[in-house]
Amino acid sequence: MGLQMNLIKNAGMEEGTNFWTAESNATLASDTSEHSGLQELKVTAGADNVGATQELLFEDASFYEVLGWLKTTAGDVASIWIDKGDGTPVKLASLSNTTSYARKSSIFKSVGLPGNIYLRGDSNTDIVWFDDIAVIHRPDLDATINFLDEGYHYIASKNDKGVYIRGGDALYYNNTIINDDQFSFLVRGELQFEPGTSSPDGSNKYLLQTYFDAENYFAVYFDVLNSDWVLDITSDRVLDGTPVSDTTIRTTNTQSFSIGDEIEISGWYSSEGHVVDGVRSYGAIFINGLNSGSVTSAPTIPVTTTHSATLFIGGSYASATTSTNQADFIFDEVVIWAVALNNDDCAALYTSGTPIQNTNATWSYSGTLAAQDVLTYAASNGASELYDASAGTESSPGSSLSGKNPSLRGDEEEKSLIYLPESIGQCRVVMRPHFR
Repeated sequence: MGLQMNLIKNAGMEEGTNFWTAESNATLASDTSEHSGLQELKVTAGADNVGATQELLFEDASFYEVLGWLKTTAGDVASIWIDKGDGTPVKLASLSNTTSYARKSSIFKSVGLPGNIYLRGDSNTDIVWFDDIAVIHRPDLDATINFLDEGYHYIASKNDKGVYIRGGDALYYNNTIINDDQFSFLVRGELQFEPGTSSPDGSNKYLLQTYFDAENYFAVYFDVLNSDWVLDITSDRVLDGTPVSDTTIRTTNTQSFSIGDEIEISGWYSSEGHVVDGVRSYGAIFINGLNSGSVTSAPTIPVTTTHSATLFIGGSYASATTSTNQADFIFDEVVIWAVALNNDDCAALYTSGTPIQNTNATWSYSGTLAAQDVLTYAASNGASELYDASAGTESSPGSSLSGKNPSLRGDEEEKSLIYLPESIGQCRVVMRPHFR
C-alpha cells in the first residue's frame, strides 16, 4: 500500500489547540512533554468521557486505521473514540495508568459521513495527553471482510504490521471459493499464548477455518489439551452407504513455545495425494518449514460438493456473526491455495521468508463447451489467456481475465487445466489461487 493522507488536522499538536474543539466540561491546553516535535495536547476532563474532538470526512462503507500516542497521569485513563458517521461514538483504543507515551491503534469501517474523532479522559478529573494522532484510509482492506467485533489492533510484526486477534475478535470472509478436494495453507505470525492456556471462550485456539456447514469444514488450530497443532478435515459425505471418515493431521511432537515467538504454520491436503519417498501421503502439516505430521490413509471423496465457504481467521464458526475459540495471535500473513502444494514447496516457503504475492483473479469464459473439452490457462509468454484447448488455438474471444496476473501450478509450459466432465452451455469459471 502506498502512503495515505492523514485526515487529522494539527495531528502533531504543533499548532497548539487549533482544529481541536473542547467538549463540554473539558479543558484543552498545549503542553511540552511531547512524544515528538515541540508540543502535545493536554486534556483535563471535568466529567466522564469528555475531551477534544475534530470532524472527519470519511468515504462511506470504507475501512480506516486510527492510531496515536497517549499517556496519562498516574491512575487515569486516556481513550480514542470514533464516530464512524452514524452519530454514535465508539471507544476504539485506550491507555490506563501509564505516565510515558505508548502507541495505540485500531481499525474501523465507516457507516456514513461526516464522522468525528474524540480524544478523551475516561473519568471526571482525569488528566491525559495525546500526540501524533492519525486517521488513515485503508483501501487495502477488502470490503468483503467483515469484523465480528470492533477494536482490531495493528501492531509491529515481522512483515511490518500484523492484526492482533484475541478474545471476542475474529475476521470472516464471505463466499471464499475453496477447492473441495485439495488445498494448501500458510499462516505467519506471532504467538500470544503458551501451551496449556485455552482461548477465552473455548478449549482450542483456531488460526483459520473454511466453513461450508457444521459438518463440512477445514480448520487449523492448536489443541490445548494435547499441546499440538492440528489440520482437521471434517465431512458428513456418504459413499455407497458408508460415511466418509474425517481426516486429522497432528504434529507428532509436543509443541513448546513462548509468548512473542514467531511461527510459520503451513500444510496441504489432497484426496489423490502425493508420493513422497515411495509412500503416498494425503496431507501434511509443517511448523517453521519442518514436516511435523502427515497422513497416509486415503480419503475416499472430497469434503463437500459446495465450493463456496466462509473463511474465519482467528476463530471458528459459532454463528453467521459470531465466532468462538479465538486465536490470541498476531496474524502477519494468511494464504490459502486452491491446489495441494508438495512437501518441498512448504519447506521452501519458510526458507524464503518473503511475503506471498496476492494473485487472486477471476476468469469469465462465455463460449460453449462440449463434453470432454478442456479449458487451459496459458502464461508461458507472459500473457494470461483462458481458452478451449479442443479448438486448437491459444486464443478465444470468449475469455477474459480480471484482477492480478494469476499464479497457478501446472505443467512445464506453465499451463493449468480445468476439465469439464459433461457438456454445458455458457459458463463462468472462477479461480482464486489463494486468499491473503
